[in-house]
Amino acid sequence: MKSLLQALGRQNWLRFGLRDRIIRAIFNPDKISSHEFILEEFNGNAYPGNLDNFIDWSAFFYGAYEKELLEKVALPILRADASPSLIDIGANIGHHSIYLSSQCNAVHACEPDPTSLAEFNRKIKIGTFSNILLHNVALGYENAEATLYSSSTSNKGTNSLLSTHTSVNTIEHRVKVLNADAFVSSLNLSSITLIKLDVEGYELNVLKGLTKTLSKFRPAIIVEISHTTRLQLVNTGTSIRDLIPKNYRFYHLSTRNDLLFIRREFVEELFSDVIDSFVGDIVCIAEEKNIF
Repeated sequence: MKSLLQALGRQNWLRFGLRDRIIRAIFNPDKISSHEFILEEFNGNAYPGNLDNFIDWSAFFYGAYEKELLEKVALPILRADASPSLIDIGANIGHHSIYLSSQCNAVHACEPDPTSLAEFNRKIKIGTFSNILLHNVALGYENAEATLYSSSTSNKGTNSLLSTHTSVNTIEHRVKVLNADAFVSSLNLSSITLIKLDVEGYELNVLKGLTKTLSKFRPAIIVEISHTTRLQLVNTGTSIRDLIPKNYRFYHLSTRNDLLFIRREFVEELFSDVIDSFVGDIVCIAEEKNIF
């Protein structure tokens, strides 16, 4: 049955909601027991996972978590660079870092949650990913110690440094937060192709801490704007454009449903009258880099 549902999940021409409802009705990620697996083909890598983790569950049934974002946005950005590199801020259990590592010379992955970090380390050891460097740290604007609120459900992707982000984050850890610019400087990098930023409501703090890095390297940035992040922008009277250097263009991955259950995705530019109310992944590209 798992193989049949896996085949269904990978029919990307079908609307995701239809596939998801069918699979969840039989294998609900919040109720399924531990079941380890290895995906032999994961964008050129092997990927070990467990169905009791929502991100791994998504990789098993759909081929990857946020697969369209990875294939239609992240991979084209990396392939456009002769010496591609990635900084993954909020790397969680390593899904995105591992998926994109086959396209990178180096991946620097930052993750403060001890449970996610342990699972990421397990995946690296099984897959022997020599170009992934894992950093046990949270990044922000100032050096500090903070409380990380981690999920008690199968979805560990909601872990946040903000206590108000979601009610399912009931597990607390004390973690180290470093100024993002100082951390990147310590890596002694000559270039940065892409920064992926997904820290569940803490994005503003990280972007404020990355001012020098963004101005110096002008990398592409994929930043998740959650409802929590959007509320912070509204309450502080800040636009996401204020936190990104000048002469950047902004995009998102748009999904259209055509002809009954058929769907398609394409990269679409976000203009100034939309960007300040947008919720989702915003893709920031320096104007001098012709990618989309």
